[in-house]
Amino acid sequence: MPFHRSFFKKVINKTAKLSTNLYEKRLFCVIYVNDVRSQTKLFTKHKKVMKTTPQTSAETDNASVPNLIIYNGYEIPIGTTEQDKKVRAEIITDFYKKWFGKNEERKIKNDRMDKFIHVDGNSMRETRNWGRLSHRSTLTILELSYVLKYAAKTAEGASKENKSQQRFNKMLTMECIVPQLRPYVNVAKLMVGVAKADNRKIQYSLTAK
Repeated sequence: MPFHRSFFKKVINKTAKLSTNLYEKRLFCVIYVNDVRSQTKLFTKHKKVMKTTPQTSAETDNASVPNLIIYNGYEIPIGTTEQDKKVRAEIITDFYKKWFGKNEERKIKNDRMDKFIHVDGNSMRETRNWGRLSHRSTLTILELSYVLKYAAKTAEGASKENKSQQRFNKMLTMECIVPQLRPYVNVAKLMVGVAKADNRKIQYSLTAK
C-alpha cells in the first residue's frame, strides 16, 4: 500500500537534526520506508556467523526453516535429495582435510576422560557416510574439536561384527551440548571405538542427536 505524502513530510521533518540537506533527508526517508517494507533481520553469533537464505512456500510450510545454512564459510543445503547429500559429503571431506592440516597429531584431549581421542582416515570416511544424510549432522561435524574436547560418555557396548568396527573391542557413546549450533543442533552424538591393538580411543562417527 503506498504511503501518504504526509508520511514522507513527517519523516523528513524528524530528520532535520541529522542533516540540513534536503536530498539527504529524502534519501533517509526512502531507506527508512524500504526497511519497513522488507522487515529484514540480521543475526550474528559470537565469533561465528550463521546466515540463512529465504525459504519458499513450495519447499516447506514452515517459513522459519531455511533452505541453505551458511556456517564457517560452508554453504550447507538442508534438502534430502542425492545432490544435497553429495554436496554435504564434499563439505565434510574438505573440512576434515583442513582439520588434519591444522592438527598434525590428529588427536584432541577429552576433558571428561582425561585421555586423547584420535582421528584418522577411517574416522573421516565413516563420519562422512553418516553425516551427509542430514544438514544437522553436517553442521555438528564442523565443530569436531569442540565435541572431541567436551563430550561425556553416556554408554558403552561391544563393537559390531562388521568391517568398519572389527578393529575395535568396544564402542563408547559420548554426547555433548553444542550451544554455538543452536537452534539447529542441541546435542552432538560422538561414537568412539577402543582399538584392539593398543586401546587407543578413536573417533568412529559424529552426528546430531
